[in-house]
This record gives sequence, C-alpha cells and structure tokens, in this order.
Amino acid sequence: MVPPAGPTPANPQLIQQFLSSVLSQRGPSSLPYSEDTKWHIRNHLVSLTTAYPSLDPKTATFTHNDGRSVNLLQAEGTVPMLFHGVTYNIPVIIWLMESYPRQPPVVYVNPTRDMIIKRPHEHVNPSGLVSIPYLHNWVYPSSNLVELAKNLSAVFGQDPPLFSQRRPNPNPNPNPNPNLGHSSSAISNSGYSSYSGYSGSSGSVTPARPAIPPRAYPPSPYGSSGSFSRVQTEDPNEVFKRNAISKLVEIVHGDVAGLRKTREAEMEGLFNAQAELRQRSEHLNKGLKEMGDEKEGLEQQLQMVLMNSEVLEGWLRENEGKARGRLKGVDVDDAFECVDVLSKQMLDCTASDLAIEDVVYSLDKALQDGAIPIDEYLKNVRSLSRKQFYDRATAAKVRATQMQSQVANRAVGMQSQVANRAVGMQSQVANRAVGMQSQVANRAVGMQSQVANRAVGMQSQVANRAVGMQSQVANRAVGMQSQVANRAVGMQSQVANRAVGMQSQVANRAVGMQSQVANRAVGMQSQVANRAVGMQSQVANRAVGMQSQVANRAVGMQSQVANRAVGMQSQVANKDVEMQSQVANMASRLSHYVSS
Repeated sequence: MVPPAGPTPANPQLIQQFLSSVLSQRGPSSLPYSEDTKWHIRNHLVSLTTAYPSLDPKTATFTHNDGRSVNLLQAEGTVPMLFHGVTYNIPVIIWLMESYPRQPPVVYVNPTRDMIIKRPHEHVNPSGLVSIPYLHNWVYPSSNLVELAKNLSAVFGQDPPLFSQRRPNPNPNPNPNPNLGHSSSAISNSGYSSYSGYSGSSGSVTPARPAIPPRAYPPSPYGSSGSFSRVQTEDPNEVFKRNAISKLVEIVHGDVAGLRKTREAEMEGLFNAQAELRQRSEHLNKGLKEMGDEKEGLEQQLQMVLMNSEVLEGWLRENEGKARGRLKGVDVDDAFECVDVLSKQMLDCTASDLAIEDVVYSLDKALQDGAIPIDEYLKNVRSLSRKQFYDRATAAKVRATQMQSQVANRAVGMQSQVANRAVGMQSQVANRAVGMQSQVANRAVGMQSQVANRAVGMQSQVANRAVGMQSQVANRAVGMQSQVANRAVGMQSQVANRAVGMQSQVANRAVGMQSQVANRAVGMQSQVANRAVGMQSQVANRAVGMQSQVANRAVGMQSQVANRAVGMQSQVANKDVEMQSQVANMASRLSHYVSS
C-alpha cells in the first residue's frame, strides 16, 4: 500500500514531480491504473491544479461497496460557485477510479463540521455522492477534470448542496449580500472559518428555511490524507518552464507514438516476410525431398539397366560363336519356308521377275558400254521379256487365287460364327422359354395350392364358427329353457321357436359362406389358369419372335457375306483384267521397241 502523501508541494513543479513519482511506481505499491492511461491522468491533474489551485492531488485509500480497499489518486479541495452575485467555495473530493479516464471519476461533497448536506438535492444524495449530467455523459478522451470542475461550479451555483448549521455566535459577521436580509436565515462566514487550507472568499449559503437544531452526523467514510499547503502566487518563469516541459513531453510522446506505429508496421511486415519465407522453405524442403526420392528411383533403375546389359552382353559373348558356326552351312533358299504351294509359286514368280529386271538392267548397261552387239541384246531381251511376262501372269493368277481362297475362308468363318451365334441365341431363347414356363408353372401351382389352402382354411373357419355358434345357441337355448321352465311353460315354446329359427339362420349363413368360398376358389383358379395360359402364350410368342429375329439376322448376315464375297471376287476379276491389260500393253510396247 502506498503510504499517505506528505506535505503538499509549494509550487506546480513539485506537484508534477509528485504525480510522476506516484504514477511511475512499480510492484505491489503501484497504483491500479493501466500504463497507457497514466500519462493522460497526469496531464488531467496538472491541468486541473493549474485551472483550480484550490484542488490538491494526493493518494488515499478508497473503500468500495463490497469492502475492497485500494489506493487511488484524488483531488481534494474546494470548487468556487457564484450564488446571488457572491462567490462561495464548496469542499469536494474527486476520486480517480481504476478505470479512469475511460470511465468518469467519482465526486463527493465533503462538508465540514459546520456544514450539512441539503435534503433533498437534485444532484447530491445524503451520503455526499454527486451525480450531474456531465458525469453521465462522460466520453473518453474528450472529457476531462477541468470541464468537470466547471460543470460542478455551474450546477452548484444553481442549487447549493450545502448550508451552514446555525450556532449561537456573540459576534456574528455581517451579511455579505444585503439583498438577502429578508430571509429567515443569513449567509455567514462561520461555516468556513474552521476549514483551513481553502482559499477565496469564505462563506456558505444558508437557504431560506427554518433553523435546524444541530445534530450529530457520522463522519464521512471517504477519508483523506494530509493536504498540501498551496502558495497562491506563482512565478511567471515557473509557469513558462512548466508549460515548456509539458509541451516537450507531449512532443516526445507524440514522436514515440509515431515511432512505435512505424516500428509495429515494420515488425508486421517482417513477420509477414518471415511467414512467407517459412512457407517457401517448406516448399523447397518438399521439392528437395521429392528430388531425392526421384534420384533414388533413377539410381535403382540405372542399376537394373546395368545388370540387364551385363546379362545381355554375357549371352551375346556365349552365343556369338555358335551363331557364326550355324550360319556357315545355311542355304539362302531354305531360309524361308512357304505356308502352301501357292505361296511357294508366288515367291518363285516374284524372284524370277525381279531377277529378270536385274538382267535387263545389266544388258542395258552393257549395250550402252558397247560390251554386246545390238542383235544379241535384242534376242536376250525378247526371251527375257517373254519369260517375265509369263512369271507376272502366273503371279497375278496366284494372287487372285489367294484372294479368292482368303475370301472363301473369311466367308466360311463368318458363316460359322453366324451359325454359332444363331445356335447360341436359339439355345438361350429356348432356355429362357423353358425357364419362364417352369416359373409360370411353379407360380400357377403355388397360387393353386395357396387358393386351395385358403379355401380349406376358410371352410374350416366357417365350420368352426358354425359349430361354435350352434354350441353357443344350444347353451343359450338350454339356459333360457331352464330359466323359462322355472318361470312359465309358455316361454318354452317361444324359446324353442327362436332356437329353431336361429339354427336355420346359422345353417343358411354357413351354406352361403361355403358357396361364396367355393365360388371365390373357382374364380381364383380360373384366373390363375388364364394367367398361366396367357404367360405361356406370351413366352411362346416371344420365343417365336426371337427365333424369327435370329433367323432374319442370320439370313441378313449370310447375304452380307455373300455380297462381300461377290464384291471381292469382282474386285479380284477387275484387278486381273487390269493386270492382263497392263501385261498386254507392256508386250505391245516391247514388241514395238523390238521392231523399232
């Protein structure tokens, strides 16, 4: 706890030093104000003491309503007010609470021994707590203590909250205001004579009301520590120095606030850059990890390739000599094996044709070089051309024969496929038809059995109900007969008639229900039979339709195959004709060349 403050400083510089020292304390003895508001509190108190020298700042213990005690700053002294042209001083205590300056301060009127609080008062309750509109409309940071003191002075000037107690005084002071002489109570200075330490014109307001005998009031719970004694005269140099120091401090605080904002912005930018760099570092580490994994995979693949290459090289080294030894005794003509006779004939014709082309080319070169005479050249070319013509014609016929055989094989294969598909589809249709017929038959049998079971069950139920009703009727008849026999003989005949009638009704109902059950069973059997016949007819129709569709598709596919075979045969014939025409043209050209 902060001990009560010592004597009041004699000048504003000491007050500033006092405020700076108490607001800068740390640890358990520090005041419960936030660090960002202490500078505003100091400025508010300095401005208040400058504008109202009668108010002194100090520290004291404040007790909350819940019993908590805390050390707070207060401004204790007097606030001047103007009442009927005369200035009076009202003693007040302004407490700066923990949430100041965001919340308004707490103001109490602190009457002396010779003063009492006016009851009732619009803005002061009996405990001395002041409540004015300025406190209710407190807005941070525009509101301050100087404006609060001005509002207190104005409100108190309209309705004074205190008046002095009337005491016997042998030498009463004269009335300071002669205009108030007609009131029942005068304004005297004795109310402030014992209140030392307050400056200004001393006096208190005594409203026009009857004298109140003195009563013992309990002391105010808002105690205060020793007040500072204030010197009223101020040195202009001190005032100038204080204002200059305040201005410099404000400038320094403004610069510090701007520098703090700049540094905060720079720190925010650095934090953002750090986050971005951290993100990039994560991406780079991820990329490096992926590259390392890829490198390991490539190294494994390289090892596999090297191993496979070594295996292949070893195999080549082992089999190279064997292959050379095998190829020495191999005949070129036996290197290729033909599939059939046509292929062998085609190979021979093609080889002879190409060989004749090479011989003719060599004869042309020899004729140009003058190695052979012209007549021998023409004789050889004529014989070679005839042989080449026969080879080409044979090759063309072999090619046509091969194409026809291929077309025939394809047609046979397609026909076999179509036949297989048709057989498969027919078998599927037959199986489905058989399965559907079996299902229909099973369903019909099941429905017939269900109908028969239901009919038997209903008949048994009807019979049981008839027997039960007959037994009930017989029992009731016997009971009624016994009762009627006791009562009268005439009742027996009526009961017998009723029993006979009820028995006939029951028998008629049983016969009707049996006939209904039989009719329903017959109807359901007929419906089941009709449905089975309809389903069988539908299945047969579907099977016939599917068989017809399959047959139509088979016929269509066979016709398509036949058309394709005819087309391919026509194409082969056309190609044969074209080749024969080409051979004839070549022969005519050759004969023309020979003749020329």
